[in-house]
Amino acid sequence: MTPEQMRAATTLDRNVVVTAGPGSGKTRVLVERYLSILESGQADIENIVAITFTKKAALEMRERIRKKMVERAAESTDPEVKAVWRRRRRKLETAVISTIHAFCTKLLKDHPIEAGIDPQFATLDTYQESVMTNFAAQSAVASAIDGGSSLAAELVASYTRTGLVNSIERVHKRARGIGVAIDDIVDRTLQGLATEEDFIAAIDEVDELVDDALVTLASFPDRTAQQSRDKQTAAGKLLPFSDYWKANVGAIRDPSTLPEGVSRVHLLTELSKKVPTKTIKKQLVPYVTDLAGRCGADSDESGLLGLALDLESRAVLPVFAGLVANMDRIYTDEKRAVSALDFEDLQIQARRLLSEFPDVASRARRKYTHFLVDEFQDTNGLQRDILRTFVEGKGAANLFVVGDPKQSIYGFRGAEVSVFAETERQVVSD
Repeated sequence: MTPEQMRAATTLDRNVVVTAGPGSGKTRVLVERYLSILESGQADIENIVAITFTKKAALEMRERIRKKMVERAAESTDPEVKAVWRRRRRKLETAVISTIHAFCTKLLKDHPIEAGIDPQFATLDTYQESVMTNFAAQSAVASAIDGGSSLAAELVASYTRTGLVNSIERVHKRARGIGVAIDDIVDRTLQGLATEEDFIAAIDEVDELVDDALVTLASFPDRTAQQSRDKQTAAGKLLPFSDYWKANVGAIRDPSTLPEGVSRVHLLTELSKKVPTKTIKKQLVPYVTDLAGRCGADSDESGLLGLALDLESRAVLPVFAGLVANMDRIYTDEKRAVSALDFEDLQIQARRLLSEFPDVASRARRKYTHFLVDEFQDTNGLQRDILRTFVEGKGAANLFVVGDPKQSIYGFRGAEVSVFAETERQVVSD
């Protein structure tokens, strides 16, 4: 091992964060640190938790540790030391060297009454989960449509039924992966959406801008034939936009006056196609540039079209959230009927167990005094909350993490590279 690797493996009096990529020997460092903890006498095997993010990696780490224990026993000439390493090797089969999900499973099965679960619960595999979540999403959509929800029917028309079901499943999985309630997501989303007041204010600004552009156009001289042609050319570029705006601004402002089947978004999309190009008389260029930014097809979320989409989102978001919530209820009932939990349940229930039952958390903290976490860049906020129970506050466990922000592969599970960066900052500040 290099001096840096040895220092990482043997520095046990503080938390350590190691940034390392593939082929850097990080698994070797993890194994050596595990052995160093045992050799120091700070903890025994039952007090160490080694977290990997695949079962294969956990098996590999366990096997490497086992081989090193055999080597330690063979190298020692002291019979007592040999006996200690042999005892440790036998106990290794019960060591917590596993994925975060397996660790959560252990916590839950050690405290089934507090967790409120069947101690014999099964864990759904990925295929079983996908079948059950799809059934739940399909059922939620069907229930809404059968119940006469016009907005749900509009969502189906916009997304297609399959597209809506897929969207519901994605949002449901994402929300559970980061451990955030659907209602909280809705509240946070609504806070970021434009209001009707924002939209009306933007309309007033565009209306004033159009009036100013028309006044400027009217001021162009037309005393000569050339001036008259230039003015007519400028009018030919500006008036299609201004005429459409003046004809429809009332309906855009007050949606109750819209013709049936026509939306603000439709009118504004058509308006964006009529924004004049900047190849116009230079006196009008500032107005045209501003209008393009507010009404053009490429305008950002602060443009009229973006604001109108925000308002439509405000209308359908509660309906969409209701579909996700209903899907979750159906899915939960499905799992309860077969006494099963999925991977996200394991984490959500473990976090709840540790946060709602201080005695359970206290016993777990006394038992697990050292944590080694591999591939920490693939840790999400939910998993971070579980680890925080053990590594923060009085009597906190020793934490050793290895990760590479450039190698995150579990974004689909809600993994957040920011969790790694935050942990690194905290360890450095300590």
